[in-house]
Amino acid sequence: MKPFSLCTGALILSVVACSDKHDSRGDSSAESSASTKGGKGKSSGAGQAGVGPRSVLKLAAGDGAACAIMDNGTVRCWGKNDGGERGSAKSTDDAATPVEVPGIANAVDIVMGGDSGSSGDIACVTAKDGVVSCWGGAQMLPLKDGKTEPRAVPELKGALSIALGGGTGYAVKPDGTVSGWGSPAFNSLADGSESGSDKPLTAIPGLSGAKQVAAGQNHACALLADGTVSCWGYVSKKQKPTAVAGVSGATSIFADSQRDETCAITKDATLCWTDNSEAKAREELKSVSKLAGRNHKCALGVDGSVTCWGSDNAFGQVGHGDPSSKPGKVDGLTQKAVDIAVGHVFACSLACAALVDGSAACWGYNQCGQLGDGTLMDRKVATAVVGLTSEKLETAKNGGDAVQEGPTATS
Repeated sequence: MKPFSLCTGALILSVVACSDKHDSRGDSSAESSASTKGGKGKSSGAGQAGVGPRSVLKLAAGDGAACAIMDNGTVRCWGKNDGGERGSAKSTDDAATPVEVPGIANAVDIVMGGDSGSSGDIACVTAKDGVVSCWGGAQMLPLKDGKTEPRAVPELKGALSIALGGGTGYAVKPDGTVSGWGSPAFNSLADGSESGSDKPLTAIPGLSGAKQVAAGQNHACALLADGTVSCWGYVSKKQKPTAVAGVSGATSIFADSQRDETCAITKDATLCWTDNSEAKAREELKSVSKLAGRNHKCALGVDGSVTCWGSDNAFGQVGHGDPSSKPGKVDGLTQKAVDIAVGHVFACSLACAALVDGSAACWGYNQCGQLGDGTLMDRKVATAVVGLTSEKLETAKNGGDAVQEGPTATS
């Protein structure tokens, strides 16, 4: 099923899911330094929360939650937890500041995503020894034991790349083949299926020498060792993966898990395509080192800048004042970025950046505390994740004393 992008209608749903719990939460009563309920307040600004002894290495964002790998190999998350997104048993409390994921050590990579609907988003981390541990939405997890807490997935050990799309997950195995699990809709497992029940780990036919996999909404693509890209699923109803015309010399790939667009980054250009069309260079995306996106997109420049564009900006998700779909530099970033992540709640998105000083900042929709700034205020400029770099995390704030009222993001 293809997603809709009506953010205004989606807000009604997500307020029910996230903000009807404010009066009943009791995890913290500390006052927010940003604003009080009903007021506009001021953003704390990226970098103003202070840099502690811990540093952020990598980021991931999903459906109402975000996570960071710290320099000591632990993982810290913030936002909602009704699908176990923060690595604990499912709960109705939202954490507007970070909490540590239990049982995770020596993490070197993290991905977050999957299905923003009933299946729920999951997160998977890869440790130094190649062990992959996942948590979150039980229906989307490779392990079908009904649990949401982190545990190792033996079938994914040594994976070179993991991607989580619209209800289907993928992994590049150590031998360069690709396997997927979850929904087979629109031939997303390249086995000719158009629908049906979720499937266990299944080999994607006709692929070898894969280096990276990217997952979209019912489609996926693999970057091969020769720099070409092959895709399957919604963008190509053919049973086996099909090479994308016009792509060569690719060094990384990106698939928008809420749209059909896929892109490949090369030494000299960023090439993008939809459906079965030939890849074309995006002139506005030169000198890009990473792309991320779900309902909107962001690009990390080789110079450390962050540029975002896409859906309506009423919730601040593009991070700059231009409401159009044109790319623009994110406001409020006081440091160069080293990583980016984009997530969403229904059609209302968020984005985060890890900065060179070891801190992190987020912007956009915040009704589940997924910006990590201690409030439930939407932000149209990059705002520091509070307490993330502390050696020891304080009890998470619930953000209930600073709640957004209306669809206009604050500064």
